[in-house]
Amino acid sequence: MNNWFTLVVNFFSNIPRYKAILTIDASFLSCHVFYLFYFFFHDVTEMFIFNIVSVLVYSMLGWLINTSPQHITGYACIALLEVSFHAGAATLFMGWDA
Repeated sequence: MNNWFTLVVNFFSNIPRYKAILTIDASFLSCHVFYLFYFFFHDVTEMFIFNIVSVLVYSMLGWLINTSPQHITGYACIALLEVSFHAGAATLFMGWDA
């Protein structure tokens, strides 16, 4: 596991910061696209709608970082807010067991 961690750290330290953020944004976006289908097929309408908004947020954030790489702090703040709201919405609509 230590070698894997070192590999990841070396990968992200050798590319520009905004490209690392774009890679992370792509993983967040792909997770929420998966959640979109998951909640649709499991009939959790509230979370399906919330994930439409999440996909739009991460798409917008990816565009923002790609066009204005200096806005990394704003990206991080918006992403943290989205994660917090998503966790709260999941707890509200799906219960503590989620």
